[in-house]
Amino acid sequence: MILEQDLLRQAGGDESLIAEMRSNARKNGMLYQMASEELQRDSAGQAEVGEKRSREELTDMLGMSQEIVKNTKIALDNKNAALEAVKQETIEVEKQTTMRSKELETKVTLQSKERNEILQFEAKRQANELKHIDSVYTKKIQYERELKLIQEGVAGGAKSNVIEKKEPAATIKSVAVENFLRPSNMTSKVWNTVLQKAGRKAIADLDFLRHVHEDGFLVKGFHLYEKDAIKKLIEEEVKAATGAEKITQQPINFNISLGV
Repeated sequence: MILEQDLLRQAGGDESLIAEMRSNARKNGMLYQMASEELQRDSAGQAEVGEKRSREELTDMLGMSQEIVKNTKIALDNKNAALEAVKQETIEVEKQTTMRSKELETKVTLQSKERNEILQFEAKRQANELKHIDSVYTKKIQYERELKLIQEGVAGGAKSNVIEKKEPAATIKSVAVENFLRPSNMTSKVWNTVLQKAGRKAIADLDFLRHVHEDGFLVKGFHLYEKDAIKKLIEEEVKAATGAEKITQQPINFNISLGV
């Protein structure tokens, strides 16, 4: 009603004008509707295009993200593999180091044991060798005396009465006693060792005369002109033994019984 009155007022009551205005209004309405529809279609198209582009962009971004995730996973796997390899290598190195340390420790222990065994064996060998030398030397003296007795015509197993020669003989002990060569502080063990060593040198270097009786035993006697040489030998051995508390060579008693 209001719209009709407005149209009458505007047209001044002219019906033809009103009809034309109505026609124009209808046309404008149709144009507006068409424009609106076109605009709607435009908007829908643009929205569809934008949505399509968005989908494409999202698809691209998703593909890129997947590729990044894939590459990251590969890199992480490679890193883990490298770390595992380093770990295994470290374990193997530690294992080898431990084994070598144990081998070296065992080797050092064995070497130390072998060295101790060698030292003990050598000490025992030297002691046995010294004992053997003393035994051989004692037997040598005994054999020489027995041979001398046989050569001088001593028969059987009875005690020997050796035929003394007119020329007296000098012995190691008689020369030592005659010249007071034994120091007052020297023990009997060391003194016997001194006489033994001097006797060995005398047998090797001086002129033997004959066996003589001394303290109930037969001992080697030398020419009297060897007295000074015997004295010198004894003095040298006393000098060498002076101050020595221990003598490694066991003394050999020169008064060895022949057992005959």
